[in-house]
Amino acid sequence: MVVRPTVRAEGVREVLAELKKLSPELVKELRKELRSGVQPTVKAVVAAYPVAPPLSGMANEGRLRWGRVRGSVSITPGRSRKYRQTSSLVAIKTTGNPDAGVRMAELAGSRSNGSTPQGQNMIAVLNRRQPMRGRGGRYAFDAFRKNRDQVVQVADEIIGRYAAVVSRRLK
Repeated sequence: MVVRPTVRAEGVREVLAELKKLSPELVKELRKELRSGVQPTVKAVVAAYPVAPPLSGMANEGRLRWGRVRGSVSITPGRSRKYRQTSSLVAIKTTGNPDAGVRMAELAGSRSNGSTPQGQNMIAVLNRRQPMRGRGGRYAFDAFRKNRDQVVQVADEIIGRYAAVVSRRLK
């Protein structure tokens, strides 16, 4: 499950291109600062997942087993092929071991109410235990939504500082 706050790609790419020209070390510092600035939100997102399996069928060693959920931060300031108009600057990724159980618990019922009686029952049980707010997901997306403004603010401040460095060096 990936949650992506987005910004307009053009300005970020220009700043990064100039930073690379001036000093590749500045780009590394920018990425490092963004990762550390977003880390509290990653911890909050991971903490939103239950420790115990949300469904009894996930308490085994099969493909849908419920494992430990991990979070990571990915910094991708270029334009992605999937999202042409925006740049996904910070992606918070959550994965379980294996990932299928985490994805199922997170997204079941986001597009439909189930097409079989078993699917409808699974979605109903998941909704009783952790209701889905909107269509983004049950655990990660809900926790991220609460912290989204903080992530955007931190990213904006950090990029602003590096944009100022580029402006000073270009003048």
